[in-house]
Amino acid sequence: MERDTHELQAILARIEALEKENRRLKRWGLVALVLATALGAIFATQLAPEKITAREFEVVDSSGKTRAQMGLMSGEPGIILYDGQGEQRVELGMLFRESGRTLRESNPGISFTDPRGNALLGMGLTSSGSSWVVLSDQQGFRMNLGTTQTINPATGETRETSAASLVMFGKDGKVIWSAP
Repeated sequence: MERDTHELQAILARIEALEKENRRLKRWGLVALVLATALGAIFATQLAPEKITAREFEVVDSSGKTRAQMGLMSGEPGIILYDGQGEQRVELGMLFRESGRTLRESNPGISFTDPRGNALLGMGLTSSGSSWVVLSDQQGFRMNLGTTQTINPATGETRETSAASLVMFGKDGKVIWSAP
């Protein structure tokens, strides 16, 4: 009988210890719930910023390669998209347009390039408000639709065509056909 009483007291002591531990866990659970609710309320009430200011934004893929950039490129605002190998493929922004042998002022435009960096398609506006489209191929031939500057090789005189013009250039950059 004494042995049964001793076992019963041991069981009651274990039950009392478990109940004490259970009460402690309930208190900590309640504290954690209150804390989580308070943090949720704090962060849920924060508004999105009205404005984000930065010099440049970069989007990177899972391997850390830059896939897009937005910022100042050569001092002008623009967006650049890169392929999976990190080569620039699209540029949107204030572009410097090649005209004959010189670069003109920057104007809004978009340029698409091949993996080697050759511009194959471009379009944009001139400072006078005209538009242009340029198609190029891998061999260096180019076709300009819209306002284009051409240089007369004999006189060196520069002439700007109308927006209704089509000019084709050979590999050497010389005009091979134009209309009107």
